[in-house]
Amino acid sequence: MPSLSSDPEFVGSTFIRADSGTGDDDKLYFFFSETAREFEYYKVVRVPRVARVCK
Repeated sequence: MPSLSSDPEFVGSTFIRADSGTGDDDKLYFFFSETAREFEYYKVVRVPRVARVCK
C-alpha cells in the first residue's frame, strides 16, 4: 500500500474545543510539510500541509 504522504516533517498540532456540550465538534489539527507529489518539477518542492481530525 502506498504512503499517503511523501517524506513528511511534523511541525505542530493544536486542539480546538467546540462550544457544544457533547464535544462532537472538537477538532485536532496537524501541521506538517512534505515533498509535493502532485507537481512534476526538476527539483524537490516542499509544501506546507494541514490535516484536520474530526470526531
